[in-house]
Amino acid sequence: MEKKVRNGFYNLTVKGGGFIIPLVGHAYDVEMFKQAKKLEVGNPVKIRPEPANKHDPYALKVFINDRPIGYLPKMVAKAVMPVWDQLGIKVVGVKEYYDPKKGNTGLSVKMFAWFTGGGE
Repeated sequence: MEKKVRNGFYNLTVKGGGFIIPLVGHAYDVEMFKQAKKLEVGNPVKIRPEPANKHDPYALKVFINDRPIGYLPKMVAKAVMPVWDQLGIKVVGVKEYYDPKKGNTGLSVKMFAWFTGGGE
């Protein structure tokens, strides 16, 4: 069963006991963008709170091999903050594209998150 859920600016897809979420923030940091471009479908990723983030006190930063690649969307991070250490997350889609309005290359990354039932 698949269901679309509107959460802030993002449409989340609830599917098979979890939800699909986009990776955000990687377009604003050159190193994160470089790391995100290396992602492959099936890669597991980790998240960690970033309470000192001046833009979002609920920020959850996304890592692969201890290298930051972006963030969970703000509204998603706030919703899952109390149970962030109980989420399993893996990459389910990576697509590079050209944005003619901005005149540059972009990267769309989709991740699947599910509750593992226990903390890290």
